[in-house]
Amino acid sequence: MVAEIYAGAFKREHKDIEALFDVCHCIDMDIDTGRIAGTYANQYAKAFSGIALEDYVLAATARVHRCPLWTHNRKHYPMDDIELFAAS
Repeated sequence: MVAEIYAGAFKREHKDIEALFDVCHCIDMDIDTGRIAGTYANQYAKAFSGIALEDYVLAATARVHRCPLWTHNRKHYPMDDIELFAAS
């Protein structure tokens, strides 16, 4: 999510972030992604505290678009119907 990246970035990093987005294919969130993200939040929020809504949206996006999710924080993605990219 663009917002999540900018929320954690320093002003000096904005030029590099914009260069990254210039080579990325960005996709819009649709109703299916929102429905799946909400379902994930409903299903996992009690057992896995600390997972932000953005994480559920990212997981739902990966599921809808059938692509692996690249993360260093695997504990935020307990879903068994998405693939996590093995980030080192």
